[in-house]
Amino acid sequence: IFTPNGIGFFDLEYLFTDTNGCKNTDTIIVEVIAPIIADAGPNLTACDNDSVIILTNFFPTIGGVWSGTAVDTFGNFNPLISGAGVFELTYCIGAETCLNCDNMFFTVLPSPTVNFSFNETCIGDSTFFIDLTNPNATNITSWSWHFDDGISSSSLQNPSYFYSTVDTFIVNLEVQNSN
Repeated sequence: IFTPNGIGFFDLEYLFTDTNGCKNTDTIIVEVIAPIIADAGPNLTACDNDSVIILTNFFPTIGGVWSGTAVDTFGNFNPLISGAGVFELTYCIGAETCLNCDNMFFTVLPSPTVNFSFNETCIGDSTFFIDLTNPNATNITSWSWHFDDGISSSSLQNPSYFYSTVDTFIVNLEVQNSN
């Protein structure tokens, strides 16, 4: 067993003596190199409906391999695959005895599940919209309604709206939670 005491070149000699007292030797030169220290970078946070996130704050940026839930070997993390939770990702560089790894944690927060209802109404009456969004373990902090008539929008949780023409409208509700 050779345990180096630093980096550099070391001459090692193997001496063998058989049962008759005959001796023979062999020598090799071993090069001991400094390992490359992996740095997975800071912990990160995203929402579960975000698109793929390319990890960038790790070192060295070339030659290492990522592993863990919802991350490919190149460092592309997909919150749509992981779902909500805290995931330990590992970045490794080197091989065998020079393998060096570091971990980071990627927190994926639950996004709200948007839903709403409305009353069918006649021309001349207002339409009332009711927010039925599930905030998913947090609070809703903003609402953004778009009524599809090019005229108005609302930031109220449960707005009413008067349409001045007879038509079918595609209403859009966007919410943000405290995550």
